[in-house]
Amino acid sequence: MEYEEFVDDTIGFIRTELRTEHDEVLDDVIDQGPDLAAGTSGAVRSDRIIERTRGSLLFTVSRPSPERTHRRPTVEELYSVYEGNTVALLWEKEDGTHEWIDGLVERISDSSISVDTSYGKRSQADVSTDGIDAVTLRVVVKGVAERRELEAFESSTEAYRSVLRGERPLEFESAQDFDLDVDIELNPYQESAAVDALLANDVFCIHGPPGTGKTRTLVAIIEQAVKNEERVLVTAHSNQAVDNIVIGDGEADRASLNGVVRSMGNDNSERDISLIRPSSSTRELHPTVRERYFVDTQNLPDTPAVDIVATTTNTAAAVGGHFDLVVVDEASQASCPATSIPFGRGGRTIENEYGYERHFGLRTILAGDHKQLPPYVADREMQRQGLHKSLFEHLVSMYGSGLSQTLYRQYRMHEDIAQFPNEEFYDDELEHGDANRQATLENLRPIRAIHHTSPDQQDEGDYSYYNSTEAAFVAAQVQKALNTGVEPAEVGVITAYGRQQEKINDKLGSTLGGAVAQEVNVATIDRFQGGQREVIIVSFVRSNTDADSGFLEDPPVTAKKRLNVALTRAKKRLVLIGDWDTLSTTASFRDESDSCADTYHRLREYLLEKDAMVSQQ
Repeated sequence: MEYEEFVDDTIGFIRTELRTEHDEVLDDVIDQGPDLAAGTSGAVRSDRIIERTRGSLLFTVSRPSPERTHRRPTVEELYSVYEGNTVALLWEKEDGTHEWIDGLVERISDSSISVDTSYGKRSQADVSTDGIDAVTLRVVVKGVAERRELEAFESSTEAYRSVLRGERPLEFESAQDFDLDVDIELNPYQESAAVDALLANDVFCIHGPPGTGKTRTLVAIIEQAVKNEERVLVTAHSNQAVDNIVIGDGEADRASLNGVVRSMGNDNSERDISLIRPSSSTRELHPTVRERYFVDTQNLPDTPAVDIVATTTNTAAAVGGHFDLVVVDEASQASCPATSIPFGRGGRTIENEYGYERHFGLRTILAGDHKQLPPYVADREMQRQGLHKSLFEHLVSMYGSGLSQTLYRQYRMHEDIAQFPNEEFYDDELEHGDANRQATLENLRPIRAIHHTSPDQQDEGDYSYYNSTEAAFVAAQVQKALNTGVEPAEVGVITAYGRQQEKINDKLGSTLGGAVAQEVNVATIDRFQGGQREVIIVSFVRSNTDADSGFLEDPPVTAKKRLNVALTRAKKRLVLIGDWDTLSTTASFRDESDSCADTYHRLREYLLEKDAMVSQQ
């Protein structure tokens, strides 16, 4: 793909995602009407429209005079309306009904708001605003993340752009005098990746298939950087992913940033290691992270005095200062524009003979697994076109082994669970660590598949599917696992559809009891990415005479990655429940090129070869 086409597609991706989210909630906002009393925050009544063009409206809003000793609040502060918000503009008609158009806030001044009405579903060409003096503006989608992403991508440095084009020769420092001195034990693949990443001047990618210790390797890299008195910006696409690298498996996990801070503080009393976790809210933060490291983005300290700043890619926009190293975990799950926010904010520092510092290089490390699910995309067509590719995947496809290393030894799964995804998705290159390769539960096979032909169902007006027969099979398999002594919290149930998730929760509640059922983690495949449990039970749901597996088979590239996620969450037991005739057959209305049914067919053959398939009719 040409660079200009890549840029156009990426910018189009940002705008389309915002528009898709806007369209999904627009009707609910319109239903509130023009009466301000009916709404919440993010609403303002204009004084009058002062300028109309074909593509925009400019109108004034009131700003009360400040009290004697107080600063006059801005329009943004008064009304919670910001540039980049998508909005609905509403007014009342003579017959008592209301009319509307929608758009994008393009500019806010001291007392006016300009809205681009060509952006929305309904513009001035569709509904005349002539004769209307005042309108009510209601925020539909805040669009803060999209605005930050767009600004970061469009204002990126030439060094970053040359990397995206594949034109920049990647530079590394000499390894001759380099010594990796960390307390976290690493295998040869992890150590090699850590060393190369720390020597990189520009960008380095660590490909970490499931259970290979990707986050462990990143923590070792960060520990070494801090020992070298370097400042590190650590980011990931979600709060959960950030907290995973901060706290890991808990207080005792040495292979976490919390473990690094506490260990180095104990070992070197002359220098305390500082870590902050900036966020605009504590709602999604891990309790320990919230208690020890949380800092409100509205009250950020002088970050140059902080050794490690850990936050989401989006919130990184609020963090100032230069960093010696930038680390992006779970980078294959973050969109290219989201990763652009922290990307390239690292760099080595040299001091000239006059004492002036100069920064050079991009010094950014990305870690992820592009063989698993890509960044979430709301727009179906953009998903089909693959325009939600991560920056991680783009760079790996551009430079290959020149900027990446794979961690080849997995420690999570029994070797029978790992064998098919290893052969199908990882070129049969993964090794098995000793820890789990033969670990099983008492009297239970490591892998089991159940075949049935009970049809899937939909409720009227609902696009999601469910399968009551599979929900019953799931409950029985959960009970079987619990009978071996496995804790309920170590059992995970993952399914393709949100409606099936509800059915399974109901069934578990009625068969196991509410307290036990609540400890079993039931989630969709997409939500479970990054998770792991002793036991995983997968409900595929789809069963019909058209052999239609929905998004389990189409688009095939993403569908294969979704299957890879489902197959690689279990440690000791994996149960796969579905209609294998439906799953392994191309839908009657699809071309084979638009289906990954052949992948399910090979999986079925593998399960039969292992004598792991049973039929429940």
